Amino acid sequence: MPSRYLKNASVCLVAILASALLLEFGLRAAAQVGWIEIDINPLNGFWADMNPDFGVWHRSNASYTHEKSCFRVTYTTNSYGAIDKERSEQSADPRVVVLGDSMMEGYTLETPQRLSNRLETMTGVEHMNFAASQTFGPVQYLLVYETLAKRFAHDVVLVGFLPENDFTDSNWEIGQKAFYNRYRPYFVGADGRYELVHFNKAYFDVPQAGQGWLGYLWNNTMTLRAIRRAYAIHRFRTVIDDQIVQAAEPLTKGVRSFYYDYDRADQAITRYTMDRLVRAADGRPVVVVTIPMLRDLLNLKDRGQPPLPAWFGQMSRELGFTYVDLLPVLAVNAGDWSGYYHECDHHWTSKANALVATALAPVMEEAVASAKARHAKTSQ
Repeated sequence: MPSRYLKNASVCLVAILASALLLEFGLRAAAQVGWIEIDINPLNGFWADMNPDFGVWHRSNASYTHEKSCFRVTYTTNSYGAIDKERSEQSADPRVVVLGDSMMEGYTLETPQRLSNRLETMTGVEHMNFAASQTFGPVQYLLVYETLAKRFAHDVVLVGFLPENDFTDSNWEIGQKAFYNRYRPYFVGADGRYELVHFNKAYFDVPQAGQGWLGYLWNNTMTLRAIRRAYAIHRFRTVIDDQIVQAAEPLTKGVRSFYYDYDRADQAITRYTMDRLVRAADGRPVVVVTIPMLRDLLNLKDRGQPPLPAWFGQMSRELGFTYVDLLPVLAVNAGDWSGYYHECDHHWTSKANALVATALAPVMEEAVASAKARHAKTSQ
């Protein structure tokens, strides 16, 4: 009798292992052909919530190969953790500091193809990239500028604001629910009176994969990465998408757009952060661009002109920065919209970066010329 039970248990164990392997290789094959959106390679700590001032950053002098069904790229960081070539802190030549999230970081692109590198080539002016992905929002743009980027001599600041998630990335209430296991900074308060809070300190520089063999499986198996992604999407949609869609009741049913669907609290935090950033720039020209996603273009088609550009334009005049909305740049040819975003990922393609760089290059050249004129005037 015991041998019978042992035999049955062995058969069950073999069946479980075979099913697990079948699921693992099936998910990997599905990711490689683009049926599911999961990174094929594990992150392996390339990004980590390790900076005490602004949270997530890249490991210094590191590289990571990022692969999905429609791209395979390698990111490389310099000695201070930016995905950029090594830059000296001092320079007599005009330079631009670039701030933003994954769209400005160049996520999904080889470094020469991203916006900052294209602008550097087109203008002949260094564009030092201090952007990052993995839930990196305006509060972090400000803090990375104040604590790191400002150490590098520069004349102009370029900021990429992504309405798709920059409002929610700064939201303290959402952060506690959707990003409860992340070390992130927030401005907490109201009516222009805010306190800088770092949440959650228990997760500062904690390896995302954990330790030991369980940690190895957690990070390196496609099955567990798929479960993590499904859970993250569920939490994000429950906390953010569903509530906002239900409250806004957009004409494009079920497709919210933060070019339209933001509230006064979102505006207040954004204005406070932009005001502090302009002040921190100490008179240097600041250029802020708003970046549309495909859903924003679709909403434009169905809902007409969004309110966000008008509000940003007014804020730019009041706070003293140059504002460029990229929605009209990308909206010109509706037939090209799908080519601006990866089939397997929602980030910009090289084509979109090239189009935006052409539109922004004259703006950046004018900002640099303005900075030079200011230097000449103050040196007299």
